[in-house]
Parts: sequence; structure tokens; C-alpha cells
Amino acid sequence: DAREPCALEMLSCHVDDDLARVLCASAVLAVPFLVRDECLGFALVVSHDDAYHFSNHQLRVAFGIADSAALALENARLYARSRSLGMAEERIRVARDIHDGIAQGLTAISLHLEASEQIFDSKPEKAQAGLRRALELTRDNLEDARRSVLDLRASALQELTLADALQHRLTQFAKEGASRPVRTSFTSESSGGRASSRLELSLYRICEEALDNVARHAGATHVDVALRRVGDTIVLQIADNGCGFDVDEVTHNCKPGGKFGLIAIRERVRLLHGTLDIDSTSAGTTLRVAAPFEGQWRRESTATSTTTSSMTSDRVLNA
Repeated sequence: DAREPCALEMLSCHVDDDLARVLCASAVLAVPFLVRDECLGFALVVSHDDAYHFSNHQLRVAFGIADSAALALENARLYARSRSLGMAEERIRVARDIHDGIAQGLTAISLHLEASEQIFDSKPEKAQAGLRRALELTRDNLEDARRSVLDLRASALQELTLADALQHRLTQFAKEGASRPVRTSFTSESSGGRASSRLELSLYRICEEALDNVARHAGATHVDVALRRVGDTIVLQIADNGCGFDVDEVTHNCKPGGKFGLIAIRERVRLLHGTLDIDSTSAGTTLRVAAPFEGQWRRESTATSTTTSSMTSDRVLNA
């Protein structure tokens, strides 16, 4: 049995002479490396004395060494497995960041360039403003790409709190369309300290994705974003008065390899150990994310801002 130790004294009596010469030994003690009844290998203790006998003390020492070696081998195996899983999780993170940040940024750049090209001759000043905005987005996108590679906070979160970054993003959202006016409002409980980088980045990306879905599909004229603390839970809510959608149908059709929007939101919420609730009717959609708070939060004030601008609508599901 490979799981049992084996002592062979007077080796030449047990194996052929050629093998004995290869081992250069007269006596051999083989002790298995066992982990949960699985043999990972053997430790060999050899002696060149013709009449050697392994003592009980030597057996105990050999067993102890084998146990330590087995533990080290198992740890190495588990570490290799965890690295493999970590690489898979890292690929998922990069894919989310590409979709949630870089891809959306490139889409916005493309829209600004196309719009500027169309009005370049008739409205050169407005076209120049669009080109300047495209240049700003290009720089922001390059910064976000660098931060994605380094797994840092999004550029908007480097200098701003989560609440300020969300408000800034909502203001950008209201300015980046052109076909219909959109009123946006933001409500937040201020925090005296920063939440964890993971929590802030996830909530920021979730809000970005939700706003992108509103712009593409909802045809909304009003969007509300709220960030608040409820006990030990932080809650992010995005509500619009658009045309809504069938939540069950979109959720059912949300498969890997297909549309990435709702998949990305659901995956981020899952990694936060939070909950995602989507209520959608013909009068509008409310997306609510609740997650355990990580970090310090001190209620200081409630701030509300309202801005009006315009955006385009395209009724194509992105979830």
C-alpha cells in the first residue's frame, strides 16, 4: 500500500542487484507524504551499512519530516490553485472595467466626434466645443485605462468623495446628449471619511452603467440618483421616468457572452455581498443596490442638486 511506510533492510534481499547499485544503499526507509489519505510522494532515507537497522526514534523523525513535507506540498498546490482562480477573477475585473469605463468612454468620444463632424460647417463654434469635449473624454479614458491596469480608484474618485463623484457623473450625463431635455437630481448623506476603494469603485461603476442604460433605452426626461446610509448598509438608488422594460425577460436573457450591462451590475453587487432590486413599469424604472458598508461614515448634511440638459435615446436593450 503506497500510503504505508516501508522499511527495507538488507536491500539486496528485496530488489535486484542493479537497482541496489543505482540506489547506492543497503537499507531504505520510504515514508509517504499523506494529505487527507492521498499520497503526494515519498521521503527516502538510505543507509550504506550492510547490517543497518532503523530505530524507532529514526522512524518517528522520518514520519515528522514527511508530515511537514506533505503540508508544504499541499500548501504549494493550494497556492497554485488560488493563483489560477485569482487570475480568472482578475480577467473578470478587467473585463468589467473595460465595459463599465473604457468602452463607454470610447462610445461617448465617438458620439461627440460624429456630432461635431455633422455640424462642422454650419455651426463651427458648437463643433469646436464638441471636439474639446471629445479631447477631455480621451484624456479621462486614458487615465481610467491606466488605473484599471493598476487596479486603482477610478480617476473621478481620486480627489472626490463617492457622493461628489456621483454628482459630477450625473452632471456629465445630463450634458452629453442632444435630443431632449433631461432634469437630473442628486441626493446624498455626506460622509466624514472615505469608504473602501472596492465599495466606492463598485458603486460608482454601477451608477455609470445604470445611467448608460437610461440614456440608451429609457427615453427619460427626469433621472434621480440617491446615496444614503441605512444602519450598516449603504444604498444607491437610480430612478428614471422612462418607458421601462420587462425585468424578468431581460434577466432571463442575460447570459455570459451576450449583453454585458446587467451582468456587470449583478456581478459587482454579488462581490459586494449586496442585493439588487429593479422595479420597472411603463412609468419608469428604479434600480436599488444595498451593500454592507466598508469604512467610516458620519452623517453631516444632506445635499440636493438639480440640473437640466439633454440626451439622446435609443431603445436597444444593453443588459
